[in-house]
Amino acid sequence: MTINAIVHTIDSRHRLIQFQSGPMQNLQYALIDSEKKEMVAFDPAWSIAPILDVAAEWGVSITQIWVTHGHYDHVNQLNNLVNALQKTPLITLHATPLFVPESPNIRAVTEGTQIEFGTLKWQILHTPGHSPDSVCFYTPQHLICGDLLFVNACGRSDLPGSNPNEMKKSLERISQLPADTIIYPGHDYGPTLTDTIQNQLETNPHLAGAHYRTARIKSTH
Repeated sequence: MTINAIVHTIDSRHRLIQFQSGPMQNLQYALIDSEKKEMVAFDPAWSIAPILDVAAEWGVSITQIWVTHGHYDHVNQLNNLVNALQKTPLITLHATPLFVPESPNIRAVTEGTQIEFGTLKWQILHTPGHSPDSVCFYTPQHLICGDLLFVNACGRSDLPGSNPNEMKKSLERISQLPADTIIYPGHDYGPTLTDTIQNQLETNPHLAGAHYRTARIKSTH
């Protein structure tokens, strides 16, 4: 590929493309359905060029945009991407008063919503703390987690709209996912670009601590 991207295989039909952009080491993603020749772009920020490059090189159309949360460094190119496409994509997000895109084609999701792309089914996990509208997109063994969790770190909870207590609860919840789940974070702030929940329970103090607290609660009931 012409951009510095990593291709992760979801299954025989679907690929998740990971690449970095912008001054804050954002990790962006494109979910490809090779059969229908369609693509989901995640959190378009800083430049739409690499997003369009991915679509061109895979020969697919960008039909959807999924947003993990509405912070500027994750959505500052959303309008530009929508305007660059021939058809208005479906924008999926957990809408809050802090961020509502100006688009006629918005799908506002809530906790537990299940969305389909290709033959995959993704579950919406509402994971507030870093921001009130933060969500993760989960399909078995794969978690696109935005700024909730980084490799060996987690998102800030001292920003406007953040909530440290909600952050702890969200991390506790994520710590209970299957150990072989691969996390795909929103920034390249760690020693690797992805990792498993199992490894993070061993090396990430935020996730390990959350898991320990949850285990103690369960053991007392």
